[in-house]
Amino acid sequence: MEVGKTYELVITGYDMNGLGVANKDNVVIFVEKALKGEKVLAEITNLHKKYAFAKTVKVLEESTDRIVSPCEYYEGCGGCDLLHMNYEIECLVKEEKVKNSFKKICNLTDIKINPIIRNNNVLGYRNKVMVPFGKDDDDNVIYGFYEKLSHEIVSIDKCLISNDESNKVLEF
Repeated sequence: MEVGKTYELVITGYDMNGLGVANKDNVVIFVEKALKGEKVLAEITNLHKKYAFAKTVKVLEESTDRIVSPCEYYEGCGGCDLLHMNYEIECLVKEEKVKNSFKKICNLTDIKINPIIRNNNVLGYRNKVMVPFGKDDDDNVIYGFYEKLSHEIVSIDKCLISNDESNKVLEF
């Protein structure tokens, strides 16, 4: 297995952050924007002895839980990670994250977690944003969110998961 190479992977589950999990050659691979049950072509971005990180290059067999992100900036922006999965699956991933935190931090294995209270608004709910600004190559002022794992600014006009007040400040 090598960084930069692509591999065909079958996603068998999720990690605590909603990354798809696959296994190839006894290496656990955490795959961005991949859903359980999918077959994807993924590029290795970071490699360790027993695990690796990858990004989805192409979905070969799509899950019925996959949705088209309503956000035009989703592919480049690092502001959110789960807008490719339907809301019910997102809630289940977040419930598992809470359960696993109790197991890992408190060593509580037999704990009952109530289901997440579903939000009627799957967009427009975020009430806190940090908006970096800088200059582009032509020396124009730009603002937006950082590209994932980077300090490159993705210039945006509106964030769909931010509330109206945050977007008004962004517009200003």
